[in-house]
Amino acid sequence: MKSVKKNSAIKKAAKKLKQAPLKNSGLSNKSDYVQMLSHEVRTPLTAICSSADLIQKFSKNNKPEFNNVPDPRIKEHACKIRESTYRIIELLDNIIAVNRLESVDVIHMQDKIDIIPFINNTIHKAELNFETAPEIKTSFKLQENSCYTDKKLLDLIILNLISNSIKFSVSGEPIEINLQLSNSVLKFDIRDRGIGISAPDKSNLFQPYFRGNNTRDIPGTGLGTYIVKKAVDLLKGELNVKSKLNNGTRIIVQIPVENI
Repeated sequence: MKSVKKNSAIKKAAKKLKQAPLKNSGLSNKSDYVQMLSHEVRTPLTAICSSADLIQKFSKNNKPEFNNVPDPRIKEHACKIRESTYRIIELLDNIIAVNRLESVDVIHMQDKIDIIPFINNTIHKAELNFETAPEIKTSFKLQENSCYTDKKLLDLIILNLISNSIKFSVSGEPIEINLQLSNSVLKFDIRDRGIGISAPDKSNLFQPYFRGNNTRDIPGTGLGTYIVKKAVDLLKGELNVKSKLNNGTRIIVQIPVENI
């Protein structure tokens, strides 16, 4: 029930954002408004999150001035602060991503991607959003170590897919990532052994704000897979999902790229 109310609130916020007046704001369009709003909210959230990390660090400190502090409670509340701020930051990032992907003037950049460092950095970014994360195993089969594609779109795809795998891997079993580059096609294959997706839910998987019946008690916005699909389509790629309820999910993305 909480998740339903939350998604309803998100939809209302998105609707208000679309209707937000820009007169006398000094902002030329809705995209500028979204960017400004994100910056104004993200800055204090980042400060709060940093403070929570410091509280956790201090709670492990054995110096005399911390001996009279109830460490378990500090850790508990620091974790709540951290999780809540990351949740809001995730929502902001998703709103910005949707705004960009649905923009009529979206520009595709051709950025040089050093594949192994790029993937490892994206995994690290995804893991930072969770208190605990399962082991992530990677394997690479590359004809070339680098390629050209839109870095921001590729980051949106891979970050959201890894985050979802972590989020729904409640058993804690390892996540497997296989990445191949051959014949000017980048293939990203991720597999988890989490809660899976039911057959009825698959048909709505890429709809905005959609959440599966088995995800109601897991925090989320319902925008991640929608963003992935939009970004893959913009890059003229292919997306394939294989999943069974309670038996994990495997997602394969193939994107045409330019060789170095």
